[in-house]
Amino acid sequence: MAPGGEIMVYITGVAHLAAAVSIFMGKMDKLATVLLAVMLLIFALAVHFPAMSENPMEMGNILKNVALAGGALMYANYAAQDNAVIG
Repeated sequence: MAPGGEIMVYITGVAHLAAAVSIFMGKMDKLATVLLAVMLLIFALAVHFPAMSENPMEMGNILKNVALAGGALMYANYAAQDNAVIG
């Protein structure tokens, strides 16, 4: 049910796992969390927002993704250890 088919589910799953590993290791964690936030905002705008016309309950998914993106950005700003790529 994901846009792009089954392969996109695996690609985004790998992206989530890569961000988690980067955060736990503390290597390039600021870049990983910023990219994670961008991905979540794209999900909110490209996947859930157009589906609101058919199902008004999608607002919960939009708010979930925006909240998770905000948390990722807060981590990138306050707790990230590696400033190698994004200063």
